[in-house]
Amino acid sequence: LVPLMFSVMIILVLLRRFALYPAQVEHAFDSPAHEGDFTVDVLKELKVADYYTPERASNTIPVSMTIPEFLQRVAQDADSFLVVHDQNDALVGIVSLSNIRSVVGETEFLEAALVGDAMWPMKSVSPDLNLKSALELFLQSGYDHLPVVDSERPAVVLGMLSQQQIFAAYNGEILRRRLDDEE
Repeated sequence: LVPLMFSVMIILVLLRRFALYPAQVEHAFDSPAHEGDFTVDVLKELKVADYYTPERASNTIPVSMTIPEFLQRVAQDADSFLVVHDQNDALVGIVSLSNIRSVVGETEFLEAALVGDAMWPMKSVSPDLNLKSALELFLQSGYDHLPVVDSERPAVVLGMLSQQQIFAAYNGEILRRRLDDEE
């Protein structure tokens, strides 16, 4: 038995570059037969409307709000991630406690600093957008939350979507599909 195993190992080593089937791909990842196993794009089929948190951060704050006023607002409210509007009620940015940290270090300017000085540019998603496109926007922007804005009324924030909600939706859908396949 040992000589047979030894001879099979030698043959495997010597003939590693050769195959009985010349079109055989090296990995299942490269095989068109297994393409569906690895490229299921479930996020394209899921909509933001089904996964965002309604009414979260739907009350916007003015761009002219001072940082102390913002901190007071955050202390009273559950949201630490807020959408900023200008004097015409157009949505112009997003601000969170992490934005404010850089400004709070400059204590001599704290009273004069405005939310507009610390906010990020406005990025948002609409309820009818698919989660794949929303995830792409998250990756481009670097934000961990995005406001969900009414597509017909662009000054109305409907709620908030987080990256974690997208990951949870993906995992839930994959699990649901596996369970459906097993039945």
